[in-house]
Amino acid sequence: MNAPLKLTPAQVKQAAEEAADPHAIVRDALARLPGDKGAIYEESVIEALRVIRRKSEAEYARLIANVKGQRTRLDKLTKGEGEQHDSPQDMVLAVARQRVSPTGT
Repeated sequence: MNAPLKLTPAQVKQAAEEAADPHAIVRDALARLPGDKGAIYEESVIEALRVIRRKSEAEYARLIANVKGQRTRLDKLTKGEGEQHDSPQDMVLAVARQRVSPTGT
């Protein structure tokens, strides 16, 4: 006879989150957002957003389109390893640097 599996509450929660639909996790956080401004920054929500963003940048954009004033921070928290998403200012500076010679002419 098999002995029952002994899991801690933290292990149960982690397994449930890993098996959960990332879209459902994000939708739940968005529904709680008006009364709980930190809901979107919970670790499980950030991880769900990372999963969604890796699969589809368009779907990620659709989900966070209505998150007022938090998009830049979410973009930074969810970008993948090694990815660099330059801001418009960074792109302008890069072009300006390419056009200026070392002698200033």
